[in-house]
Amino acid sequence: MATINNAIKKQISLLMSNKAQWIPFAGLVIIIVIFEVLSGGKLFAERNHRILIYEAFTLVMGASALTFVMSQGKVDLSTGGIVALCCAAGATVSNGGSPWLCIPVALGTGLLIGLLNGLVAAHLKIDSFIATIAMSFMMKGVVVQILDSGSIGIPLKMLGWDSVALRVVTLVIVCVVSFLFFEYGKIGKWSRAVGSNEIAAYQSGVNVRKIRITGFLITGAMAGAIAIFSILRTGTASTSSGANYEMDTMIALLLGGMPITGGPASRYYAAVVGGLTMTFLSNGMTVTGIDAYVQQLIRGIIFLFAVAMTFNRKSLAYIK
Repeated sequence: MATINNAIKKQISLLMSNKAQWIPFAGLVIIIVIFEVLSGGKLFAERNHRILIYEAFTLVMGASALTFVMSQGKVDLSTGGIVALCCAAGATVSNGGSPWLCIPVALGTGLLIGLLNGLVAAHLKIDSFIATIAMSFMMKGVVVQILDSGSIGIPLKMLGWDSVALRVVTLVIVCVVSFLFFEYGKIGKWSRAVGSNEIAAYQSGVNVRKIRITGFLITGAMAGAIAIFSILRTGTASTSSGANYEMDTMIALLLGGMPITGGPASRYYAAVVGGLTMTFLSNGMTVTGIDAYVQQLIRGIIFLFAVAMTFNRKSLAYIK
């Protein structure tokens, strides 16, 4: 009996020591079960499948890119503004020239803003929280000027470009590439090293500035890609495009187990698990009829809880 008790205690101790790895998966299952029951089976109803895929596509894509920034102990709060600007730029050129120009223009705009974010964070040494939130305000102001506080549509034939199959294939490719680069590539290894200890990483030969800029380039490019699919789905670019995108992706990563302080505990699965968790949470609250303002309150509470659960207090001295 004593041997059995010791074995049980050992397993419990092992589970508790690895709680950061299994809690996100458990949270995903719990949220799915809760909202499937509360919605009376509406969560997985056939008519809801497309909505779930579209929401998961946006959140997992965004979280995949943000992984490369947050693993460095940084944040990017400008992605919502970048999505809005890329939508406006893409829709504008699609009406003024060839619709295919929408793709390179949106991606190029995202890369340009990502580069600016990276240069500000890496060379001017401005805190990424302040730099990116300021960039977000600027981007949204530019969007208002471009759209004249309204919206602009895209040619009707472009609406036929979008499909569930295209999104699924794109998402799978992005997830596979992001996983390989983050878990096995130098950029992922160096991003985690910078998040763990920037000074030690620099002394080990890591080009910290280059890694900083690369992370923001990835989030900028992904925001451009999200913008393309956004206008293909809605048919318009408006001042509300990309609203709450930056917070939703950040909450998704935290729910997936990504430590907000970054470092060696950062794992790519946080993007997928967290993105799916946020998808079922948001969609579940909608299908169960929860008021929009209450949904925002719940998101805020979950954000604080996720930060508290993933905050690595041992690395407090290295947070920039």
